[in-house]
Amino acid sequence: MQLSERQRSILKKLISTGALSIDKLKPLFPVSRETLRQDLLGLETLGLISRAYGEISFIDSPANGDFLQDLGWMTKTQRRERLLGLLAKHKELRISSLANRLNVTASTIRSDLDELEGEGLVVKKHGSVSLEAPTIPDPTVAETQSYPLKARILGQRGLFHINPNETIFLDGSPPSRFIAEGMPFHANIPIATNSLAVVDILRKRGYSSDILMLPGTVSIATGDVSVHGARSFFAQHGIRKAFISLRSYSNKTFYSDSESEAISAAEICEHAEKIFLFLDSITIDKKGEHEFPYRRYADKIQEIMIDDGLSKEEAALLFNRKDPIAICGLDFAYQNLSKRKYRIGFLVNKDKNYFIQAVYNGLQEAALAYKSTFLVIRETEGEYKAVLEGCSKIMEEKIDLLVDFTLCIDSMFHVGEKCRSRGIRLISVDLHIPGAVYFGADNSEAGRIAGEHASGFVTANWEGRLDRVIILGRHDIDPVTNLRISSAVETLQERVALPASAIKTIEWGDPERNPTQELIRELKDIPPEEKLLFIGFNLRHLLGAHDIIARHRMAEHTILVGQNYTQQIDELMKDPNSPIIGCVQYDPETYGERIMDLAQKMLENHQVQPINHTKHSWIPNPYRRQESNRAGNSIGRKEINPTRSG
Repeated sequence: MQLSERQRSILKKLISTGALSIDKLKPLFPVSRETLRQDLLGLETLGLISRAYGEISFIDSPANGDFLQDLGWMTKTQRRERLLGLLAKHKELRISSLANRLNVTASTIRSDLDELEGEGLVVKKHGSVSLEAPTIPDPTVAETQSYPLKARILGQRGLFHINPNETIFLDGSPPSRFIAEGMPFHANIPIATNSLAVVDILRKRGYSSDILMLPGTVSIATGDVSVHGARSFFAQHGIRKAFISLRSYSNKTFYSDSESEAISAAEICEHAEKIFLFLDSITIDKKGEHEFPYRRYADKIQEIMIDDGLSKEEAALLFNRKDPIAICGLDFAYQNLSKRKYRIGFLVNKDKNYFIQAVYNGLQEAALAYKSTFLVIRETEGEYKAVLEGCSKIMEEKIDLLVDFTLCIDSMFHVGEKCRSRGIRLISVDLHIPGAVYFGADNSEAGRIAGEHASGFVTANWEGRLDRVIILGRHDIDPVTNLRISSAVETLQERVALPASAIKTIEWGDPERNPTQELIRELKDIPPEEKLLFIGFNLRHLLGAHDIIARHRMAEHTILVGQNYTQQIDELMKDPNSPIIGCVQYDPETYGERIMDLAQKMLENHQVQPINHTKHSWIPNPYRRQESNRAGNSIGRKEINPTRSG
């Protein structure tokens, strides 16, 4: 469908405002009434709009929705679906964040949310919104409105302990079911369980990794399996981490709900490498009948997660000093309550993308190895006011050292000055804060790696010809992105003849622009035979652009190099039409161990380097069928070595 610029503007107005009369449309477009009628007739002929009772409206059909997606637009229906999908993934988001993610105004988002709230699907708060909290039934505990929130808090904490490529066990408790609902796809995390409810959740989600059912006797009443004789099962599959809910706690003793649960838990704990326990605060100081064998497996138990219905002071009185208690709230966690020598604060961005979660997980796990540290975690939005508030709250905990991973440029001088004035040591992650010890990426090196491999491909496969470069950048380019971009482009220009006029940047994150639409328009204007390179500097930008590029360009003439290699990138690489030739990786899984090592040295007054970099590596696409190079050598898929190289 070919539309004039004015027809596109008319269509966009109808989509954003709803039905309008021609009298209300005319003041918006400085043309004659007859010209406007002709434009509307053309849209009506294409089946995009309808006219009835003097009003003109967009026809929100699947076919028209597909057409708008090619333009980089969304219908109201598509926007609502995308909005609900984002809330299902992130649980709660700022309205401004939703507007930026969906490339619409905040007023449009508020209008959508008003309707969704009226339908009982979302709950609006002060400047943010969340899905309506579902009721999670639990036959063993008297239900209250707050219990689903506790399941969410404990389940979310449990999710932070799970990493790709490890097999886990989930029981049938509400926190475990919450984990099953939130497990990431394509991360190779096999799930073993003794709960038919967990199996049903994973089945309905179409979970992509293996689901392993433990052997035993199933209870028709509860849908849970009493595990027995599972030694060979554990020997075959190997459970890395087990998540188990306890019935109650009293007088230094933990209890299971029934004898069969206690026996099953013992069998699971016997063979699992690491154990994580859930405990509802309302069951504390309540004696049960069936003792959980806690002391037998104390060395394996990594954390006992309790919701914040229990105070730190109460926990210090009720539990043994060596018990690895973690009191969990919606945006904070106190990882250990025993009297420790040092208190480390971790101020972290709430936006749990793959990279941030990997660092979050790694730091928590690494902290467990240091018996002299008390870890205080507070999550925050990556915005100036939110970071300042989070910084003030975490400093109220009398911390000795702060790890800042908020990635907020606007607040970094404030955080640095506040730590300096209070004598608090500071480690900044992936952002250079004045006065802090830095740990993270060497952005100049990361850009060089991307530019080097891109130019190497162009030289080997395209005879050194490169017609155009499109940079998928970020709005209001920060020093991190800017350094990666300049380093990659400089490296590329050193090796390939490329005038500055052949380089274009498409910005993501500008609320006044639609990058998807801009990308589609750019792709339609580029001749298909031109040799085109895309350079991505943010995982989110790359994921948002990949399908559009693959749909509009042939891989034979198009390549893409990215940053922040993850399992998601690997899944994209498997697409035979994917333009990705490889991606720079930063090994976020190792951040936690390195950060804790730095923190311990700083707390003990050892000398540390002011700048510390993670390891960088290049992950080539092992699935892409490369073109023949000038020597006539063809590199097929089977001949590519997918191992990492520096």
